[in-house]
Amino acid sequence: IKIFRSDGTIINIAKAGAEELFLADVAVRQRDAPQATVTPGILEAGRRGGVYYFVEPCIAGWPLKVERGGSATLSRLARLLGPWYEMQGISALGTVQDHVAECGAQVRALITGIARGSEPAWRRDVTFLLTRAQELAAAFPEIPVMGTGIHGDVNPGNIIKANDRWVLLDWECSRRASLTHDLFNFASWLAVFQNDYACTTEALRGDGAVAALLTSGKCAGRYGSSFEVMRVHALAYVVEKLLLQLTTGSRDDRLLERRMRRWSKYWLWLLDAITSNRARDAR
Repeated sequence: IKIFRSDGTIINIAKAGAEELFLADVAVRQRDAPQATVTPGILEAGRRGGVYYFVEPCIAGWPLKVERGGSATLSRLARLLGPWYEMQGISALGTVQDHVAECGAQVRALITGIARGSEPAWRRDVTFLLTRAQELAAAFPEIPVMGTGIHGDVNPGNIIKANDRWVLLDWECSRRASLTHDLFNFASWLAVFQNDYACTTEALRGDGAVAALLTSGKCAGRYGSSFEVMRVHALAYVVEKLLLQLTTGSRDDRLLERRMRRWSKYWLWLLDAITSNRARDAR
């Protein structure tokens, strides 16, 4: 719930039942203060009358418009988020095999609880995707996935341009996940909602903006080849996004069916792309 005040600030009030997500948003903004490098910043936060709230400045800007292909936007996002990730701390989440297995176990537990006594199509699709991801991850048993604090839902609708500054909104999906999750998420949004797969192809490039995050700074020297880097982190993104879809949205079977049908086509394409000649040619 947002209340716009005449002094140019906005009061945000947590909805009942959504306090955990609300507090995740607050925590990110507080870590970003006082620089407010990627968030709108935070002026005050607390709890009154049993209700959580925070106050943020109202930032005047325009929604981000992305030209078809999105490679220039992807590069700028990588440059914007790179220092933010360094500030959050970058470390290994474990091997890709272990990370995929851990996320997969959480997803399976969730779908068992959601779909008791039934076998909806979305559940079969998710199970197939997890099995496929685990098979691919088994080819790289010792390769680490690098992780950091992420936004969790980077897409054109959550980015505004204020003069020459880009600000990311809606941080309630923030969590610790793979270093390239946000950039793959931006590319996937263009594919799913605009039928534009070019940005994902760019993200898979071994010499592109996404790979640059994984071959510099604290990640330098960890990987034997750039294609290997992208394959491992694309796998991590798929299982993390599956988990995020089941933990941040409605649990209604019909809504899950529509959501998973929309995304499953892309996830299957991505799993195929990282093992195909198309992905290798993009190096």
